[in-house]
Amino acid sequence: PPNDRYPKGFNPHKYLNALGSKRNCLLMGYDQAVQWNKKQGFDKNSSFCILVEGPLDAAKVGPPAIAILGKSLSEIQASLIKENFGKIIILADNDKAGNECKQCIFKRLNPYPIDDITIPSGKDAGELSYTEALNLVKTSEFYKTK
Repeated sequence: PPNDRYPKGFNPHKYLNALGSKRNCLLMGYDQAVQWNKKQGFDKNSSFCILVEGPLDAAKVGPPAIAILGKSLSEIQASLIKENFGKIIILADNDKAGNECKQCIFKRLNPYPIDDITIPSGKDAGELSYTEALNLVKTSEFYKTK
C-alpha cells in the first residue's frame, strides 16, 4: 500500500541506534564475540570473528558473528576488531552491497588473515536457517571450537 508517512524521496534508515550513537562507531555482537572466544580459550592470535552486514544476520549466525551495520567498515570499527581478533571470516550478502562490503573489509583489515565465505546467490545470512548459516561458516579454515 502507498506510504504517505514520509515526504517523497525520504528514505529512512532500516534500524535505529541509541540517541547520539553513530553507526560507524558501533559493532553489534562485538562483546558477545569477545566473550565467546574467551570461553573457547582462544588467545588473540587464534581468536576469530564473523563479519556480517546487518543485525539480523549476526543474530542468525550467533557468536562470534558481528554486524558492521551497513556495507562499509570504518577505521574505528576496524581498530576494535584488530584489538581482539586474529582472524576474520566474512559472511556478506551475495549482492552488489555485499561485494562493496567485502572490498571495504579487505581494505581496512589488510593484512589480517581473512576468509571470504560466499552465500548462495540472492540471499543474505538472515534468510538462511541457523543450520545453513552454521554449515557455511564451518567451511572456513578459521572456524573452530574447543
